[in-house]
Order: sequence, then structure tokens, then C-alpha cells
Amino acid sequence: MDFQPFISDIALAVIGIASAAAITMFFKLKKNVIGWIDSKTTGQHREILHKVAEEAFAFAETSATGQKGAEKLNAAIEYANTHLGESGIQMNPAAVRGAIEKAYLAHKATTGQKAATEAPAEQPQPEHVQQLLAAVNAFSMVEK
Repeated sequence: MDFQPFISDIALAVIGIASAAAITMFFKLKKNVIGWIDSKTTGQHREILHKVAEEAFAFAETSATGQKGAEKLNAAIEYANTHLGESGIQMNPAAVRGAIEKAYLAHKATTGQKAATEAPAEQPQPEHVQQLLAAVNAFSMVEK
């Protein structure tokens, strides 16, 4: 009896099953690898964005000394978009603006200056407003 055809069929079946398993594993690993690469790339892009935002803030502060806040912000955004584009990084404009404003607030915090977004110190209220607030508080205490 000739066993050669049976051995060939078994070998082909084993190779087919191994190939199917390898292809399945490839596609499952592909999803995980792509997700990992995307997460690393996004994190690296964020780091680069924050560094460029700090540079953009410094650029706007030094080169646009005669300009007001909105003009300086626009100059910083333009600087950041140009440098990010040169690096091949496309970011959401809101993310660029947020990073620049974060750099601005960090600068103000380190220099001890008061940021323009902070609320002014509470001023004493007129007597009639204080009486009205006291009456409202008393009324709310009675209802409880």
C-alpha cells in the first residue's frame, strides 16, 4: 500500500490549519499594535504641542510687545501652527489654543502675576444688598 497520498494530504491540512491560525493571530495582534502605536504617537504629539506652545507664548511676548492680548494670542497660534505643520503634526485648533493659554497661565503663576482670567477680589457689598442676603438666608433657614 502506498502511504504517500495520505501523508501529502495530512501535511497540506496541517499547513492549512497553521496558516489560518497565523493569519488570525496576525489580525488580532495588528489591532493591538496599531492601538499601541497610536497611543504613543498621540502622547508624543501632545508633548511636542506643549513645548511648541511654550515657544509660541514666548515668541508672542517678545516679538509682539506693542500688541494687545488677542493679537498676541493670534501671533502665538500662527507660530505654533507653522512649527507643528513643519513637524507633520496636525492638531485641533482648540487644542493649540488651549496649550498656549496653559503656557500663559503657567508663566503667570511662576512670575507671581495675576492672570487676566482670575476673578477680582471681592469688594464689600452695599448695606441694602447685605440686608437682602441676610433676609434670603433667614427665609431659607425657616423653610428647612
